[in-house]
Amino acid sequence: MKQQHLLFSLGLLFSAASAQAEVSLTSGHADLGLGEGSNLELHLHIHGIGEVEPDEAVIVVPNSSYVFANSNGGRPAGSDWDQIGVDAGQSFWYLPQSGSGQGSASALGAPHLGIGGEEITLGAFDGNSFTLTLTGAAMPEGGNFSLWQDGLSPVFYMSTVDGISAADAFTLDLDNSDHVHANWGFTQAGIYELTFTVSAYVEGIEQSDTATFTFNVVPEPSTYAALAGAAALGLVLLRRRTQRENRSTSTRQG
Repeated sequence: MKQQHLLFSLGLLFSAASAQAEVSLTSGHADLGLGEGSNLELHLHIHGIGEVEPDEAVIVVPNSSYVFANSNGGRPAGSDWDQIGVDAGQSFWYLPQSGSGQGSASALGAPHLGIGGEEITLGAFDGNSFTLTLTGAAMPEGGNFSLWQDGLSPVFYMSTVDGISAADAFTLDLDNSDHVHANWGFTQAGIYELTFTVSAYVEGIEQSDTATFTFNVVPEPSTYAALAGAAALGLVLLRRRTQRENRSTSTRQG
């Protein structure tokens, strides 16, 4: 995979994200929404509040998740977990798949972030099937992002450990569920700008929409000053080598 490295001051990154964001999601149930009605339109759906444009929100990943993972032995052993991007026994930050219980979003005071299609009209798209693909990632240097679900063994859908490709995708079938939850993992503190593309078909013709969501992975309070002033820490940009051409793109609603 093609990788481009751009160095920025993390202090500038924090300032830019804060200046653009109107909503800071620190807890509660929310979904990365895929569309509304018969249109694909990526957005942040905050339950009990409403829809927020991706560029108007920052999703906060609290340090409590790092502390909890560390207190439970860090990343589990075994190659099944390699896609998180840290060695066995090392800790990491995450937004939990579970909304209740030990290590859950409510217990950690973290957002319970899912992937949802509740607002999409059933039957508007072929098979009621939608694919969310990771198409870009701007991350702190040394950072990795991953998306997985728990089970007898973890099932990873996205990971930047080996770059970004069309394989970094999650499919939502509205015939089975209108939204699902997963674990969102991060290996370094700092700002992550993750670009996703949602795609579906209407009478065999592909429709799609692309947007970037910002995640603020919070370090321990004592490390803020060091991070902000560390010019040696940078932002890594990953992009798909090629983009699909001649695709039909849905019109975003203002």
